Amino acid sequence: QMDNMTLDDVFSNTVVQDQDPIKNQITQSIYYDGYGFYPNFDMNVVNHYQFNSSLGGDILYYGDYLEPSENPLTIVSGWNWIGFCPPYPLDVNAATASLSLQDQDYIKNNLFSAIYYDGYGWYPAFTMQPTEGYMLDIVNSGTLIYPDESLSENNEIILSRSFNDDVWYLDRHFYEYNASIVLDIDIENTEVSENDQIGAFYGNECRGIGFADLCPITDEYVFNTMIYSNTENEVITFKYYNAETGETYPVENTYVF
Repeated sequence: QMDNMTLDDVFSNTVVQDQDPIKNQITQSIYYDGYGFYPNFDMNVVNHYQFNSSLGGDILYYGDYLEPSENPLTIVSGWNWIGFCPPYPLDVNAATASLSLQDQDYIKNNLFSAIYYDGYGWYPAFTMQPTEGYMLDIVNSGTLIYPDESLSENNEIILSRSFNDDVWYLDRHFYEYNASIVLDIDIENTEVSENDQIGAFYGNECRGIGFADLCPITDEYVFNTMIYSNTENEVITFKYYNAETGETYPVENTYVF
């Protein structure tokens, strides 16, 4: 956290292109060459932002780490765009332990998502990371206080799968919106294994990829799949890839984004 966190200050060491937009849950701003961001609002590392960069690159700014216990986040019933202020990673269950979570509460970022199940916790669990933002949809309002490092020494780091193993090509950063679905597959005389994949498509364009995962709640293989789009009402089709045979099969079901 810097002393001054306006958009122009935070992006002062970053190459930004004319008309690049940034938004949070309350307001938005656009960058104008020769002027800067307008409106030039204050950022905060406990909040989550979406920035559409024309050029890509790193956002470099310098400041002090925040003490998580001194920076509580007010959580409302419904959607919350939250930042992650600890300078160390946390398992999503440890990170959200201060909340009164209910069955089917939901959390996601632009790559992963999880659903909360009573008596189990978040599935699929993932590690929340510094510099990332998340969208949290919960029933009960409350206060989110990330645990201090001394309280998270036994925190298990959950490694996410490598996107290099994707069968199909997908540019996840091209799309503004995403939606997650949990799929299972039933093809006669075909056994699902952990390396199988389901691809979601709009026409011939890949819009999402899910890997088979043995769900510890049902003890069955499911495909946790994030689907991406820049608009609504697109009809999404699916393909199933069997890693053992190397065969790809069309799937009859469709999904309207």
